[in-house]
Amino acid sequence: MANQKLPGLMFRLVDGNLTPVVTVSSTENLLIIGNALDGPVNTPVVARNLADIGTKFGPLTYTGDYINPQTGVADGAYADNNLVKAVNEALLGGGGSIVCVRVGGNTASVTGAWNSVVNVSAMNPGRIYNSVTMVSSSGTSGYTVTLNQLSGKGGTLQWTFPLTKTLGQFVSTINNDTRNQSVILTIPAVNVATNISTLGVGTIHLSGTTSGTNGTSAPGEDYAGNKTGYYTELTKQYGTFDTLVGATFDVAVLTGIYADDQVSTTAPTTTSVAQDFAEFLYTVSSETNPCKGVLGLRPTGYKSPAELTTYAQTALLSTEAGFYDQPSRWINFGYFMYNGFYYTDPDDGTLQDIGGYLSVVAGPDIIFSNKELGYYIENGAAAYAGMITNLAAQSATTNKVIGTLKILNGNFTKSINEQLNQGIGRNEDTGNAGQSAYVTFKTNNTLNRPIVVSDNTCSSRTSDYRTLQVLRIAQLAATVTKGVMQPFIGEPNNVEARTAMRTQLNSALQRLVDAGALLGGDGNGFKFTISSDPAELLLGQLTITLFIRPALQIKYVKVVVNVTQ
Repeated sequence: MANQKLPGLMFRLVDGNLTPVVTVSSTENLLIIGNALDGPVNTPVVARNLADIGTKFGPLTYTGDYINPQTGVADGAYADNNLVKAVNEALLGGGGSIVCVRVGGNTASVTGAWNSVVNVSAMNPGRIYNSVTMVSSSGTSGYTVTLNQLSGKGGTLQWTFPLTKTLGQFVSTINNDTRNQSVILTIPAVNVATNISTLGVGTIHLSGTTSGTNGTSAPGEDYAGNKTGYYTELTKQYGTFDTLVGATFDVAVLTGIYADDQVSTTAPTTTSVAQDFAEFLYTVSSETNPCKGVLGLRPTGYKSPAELTTYAQTALLSTEAGFYDQPSRWINFGYFMYNGFYYTDPDDGTLQDIGGYLSVVAGPDIIFSNKELGYYIENGAAAYAGMITNLAAQSATTNKVIGTLKILNGNFTKSINEQLNQGIGRNEDTGNAGQSAYVTFKTNNTLNRPIVVSDNTCSSRTSDYRTLQVLRIAQLAATVTKGVMQPFIGEPNNVEARTAMRTQLNSALQRLVDAGALLGGDGNGFKFTISSDPAELLLGQLTITLFIRPALQIKYVKVVVNVTQ
């Protein structure tokens, strides 16, 4: 169950008296999905610190045992480890509670080793496991097995198994040895009780059947030159999105792939991972807990207003499907923003505008600094996601400084920024309010720091959820309501319980009013009904219909000065 963003009370001293101050938790859980050199696949891992994450998912650069496939040596070049890089960017944006999930590549393995009784595979996908070998030798006292790992994975290990052991005990011993950081052994169930004497001898090379790959986009790796393979890993049955539907998180950012990457060969300019990501966010919100997500466009490297204007007009504002740069598989994203993001709900068949769950960052690029990578540019999606998690629901990202970041690589002109933020397809002559709108940044001239122009989502401009602030308040109200009702599950559905529900829910929602998230108390900022029809009574089901009026953000301040004599 998601962390409850239930408002609480703290006290401060005012004129000698303790005065209660309403608080709302502002720290949300950030899920970062990306590719890496090493580590478990499709498994949430808490990011306690950068060093710990680097140990699990590999370094940012080709160092130590991690070899650059282009040069054959650990030359210190950037390894395109997007997962670890994004953690650093999210922290700079203000994120704190981070969970990482790696999207996989190929796993080195050998099927039917040693008389075809054992299967051996690398513990994780990764080129680093290709050089692992295992040697089995027999003697009068039994079998000796040697695992030759790389030094960074624990070096050489050796086990001796008496002839009284079974294959099941042999496999269990190696798999459960904490020193083993490289291999997983499996056997058919029928062989578990088989005596170890059936084990063959000899040397097996882990890359003998399937070579492990790092799953990054460096030449020679998985997904080199295009993102079709990465897209498949995300969207296939039992892939990353499927696996994470039951995960608990508040904000997700997808890295290692951009919204404007070509991911399909059959529909190259009309398919984007953004649609699949939005569907994933909608499904998690419907089935597990309310969430939202951030996805970025490719960093352009453009710095001048002229370059950025041409790019925006060609790729971001154009409503026609096409390539912005066909050789590099870079597609126009304005087409997707113009058509919006919709999904037919499989439960009731209704067409849902799911764009509200997704924010697309269009830049301009942010200049980041890292001790391993030095200065580099990126789209800022991870930093923006980290920023969201550190803001209370009622506080929009609009006009906020992006964490500790200091420099944009360039700035859109005022006119282009307005067009990117107003909703693609807007036409005042026809009354078309427009569809999706981008999240863009600009330099605040007073602070000389990057700030967010507006907290847009990809929902239609006519939707209640066209801004992230309203979505977050609505999700907070839903989370609070579920939290209040949870203790009543399993209790009698009687008058006393209904009365207690109303009292507790009213109190919880009132505290959202006090915190500034809702615009007034019962009957004004919120109202709700608790009901059960005869069929629901038999099923033990209650329906809570909640109506809220969010305290909308201030977007503009108009100053009128009158001078009188």
